[in-house]
Amino acid sequence: MRIVRVALPVPLPQLFDYQSEDACDEDLGRCVRVPFGRTEKSGLIVALPPVSDIDAARLRQVRHIQRDVPPLPADWLALAAFAARYYHAPLGEIIALALPPGLRRADSVSGADNDPLLTVSALGHAALAESRRASRALALLRQALSGALPARLGVLRALPDGAAVRDALRRGWLEAADGAEESHACVSAPALTAGQAAALASIEAAPPGFCAWLLHGVTGSGKPRSTCALRSARLRQGGRC
Repeated sequence: MRIVRVALPVPLPQLFDYQSEDACDEDLGRCVRVPFGRTEKSGLIVALPPVSDIDAARLRQVRHIQRDVPPLPADWLALAAFAARYYHAPLGEIIALALPPGLRRADSVSGADNDPLLTVSALGHAALAESRRASRALALLRQALSGALPARLGVLRALPDGAAVRDALRRGWLEAADGAEESHACVSAPALTAGQAAALASIEAAPPGFCAWLLHGVTGSGKPRSTCALRSARLRQGGRC
């Protein structure tokens, strides 16, 4: 039985300990669903301590660990912790503000019954085979066939283009993946968009040394994902950003 320390989006300057039968070191930085009072909340695993200050008999069980998306990296967690200290704000609220809306909603991390694995249906394959006018839902299906599915419904709803996901579901182009087993391994990061790839190319072309860049985009356009890719590229060059 592992101790799981969770940051929850509540106005309290503390973290909350739970127990989990299947938690592992790779779960650090993953979203999690836990009981809180008479309800449930989604939070983020920020530590896996060997012991808890709370008596083990009083610790409640984790309901579900979201393993369909990669965990947030250690430098992201460190940045969130710094922001919490700097602004004297609870870590859980800082993390909730930084997460995509779909992940910070309490219903975005759930079990298999309420959050099934989805894959492209026969209707979806037929739609791709037909000469249809291009649409965002069809683009989503093509991306799904490239390896993004099967994935949980909550993960798809957290994508920037939620309208395309809803359209594909309404048309029956996505269905529950019969017999698909949930993987506990990290999935590959999504491919960069054209704009993100262009920004990455400009960073990689810059000379070594300190440089600063400003990413501009609307909410949900993928700026955090771009930042992680750009920072990794800069560190590979031996520079700072």
